[in-house]
Amino acid sequence: MELTCAGAWISTFHMITTNLTISQLASSAPKAIRETEEVGIRGITRNGKAVAFLVSRDVMESILETMELQKNRKLMALVKADKAGQIKFTPLTDEE
Repeated sequence: MELTCAGAWISTFHMITTNLTISQLASSAPKAIRETEEVGIRGITRNGKAVAFLVSRDVMESILETMELQKNRKLMALVKADKAGQIKFTPLTDEE
């Protein structure tokens, strides 16, 4: 999904999550880290319940960027107004 407005864009994406046990992580941490770079987030489980997460650098950067954007009160007010259907977008014409 992509949201565009006046030349700016925000992209959202879905992440694949694959779990591994603490024992699996302990026996093969380098492999788990390599795989996390590919899948984005991996849950670490104990007795079938998630107790921690491995997060890839790309996903963590995305999370931090999102948190930074959420601190912008004007942007969040625009997002809220857009979700409420209060924003009217007008098409831009090509300037030649």
